[in-house]
Amino acid sequence: PIFCYDETLKKRLDDRLVSLIPTLNLPDSYPAVVMLEELLTRDSRNPVIHSALGQLLMQAGKWQEARSHFEQALEYRTDVSDYAYLADVLDKLNQGKAASDVSRTALKMALPERPPAA
Repeated sequence: PIFCYDETLKKRLDDRLVSLIPTLNLPDSYPAVVMLEELLTRDSRNPVIHSALGQLLMQAGKWQEARSHFEQALEYRTDVSDYAYLADVLDKLNQGKAASDVSRTALKMALPERPPAA
């Protein structure tokens, strides 16, 4: 199944397809990781690729690598899901304070802005 995505993505990068890759029930995510890493060589500033790769690495328990990709994704776009993933990864890396700070940032983004109290 990943090879269909692979051929499609080689012809024309589609962020919607890339974002679906981590949701696939893959028996082995290694080919998908390799493909995403290859896509990053062509578009290293694409936050969707970084996020998808971070999610796959997170699923594989590769916390430090996942952290790096979520941080890079967040450099290029603000995304509440990536903040939440990053907080989970930081927690797994026993960096509770950093995880708490990132969670607070994500929560502020998710909540509607309230007017200041009088």
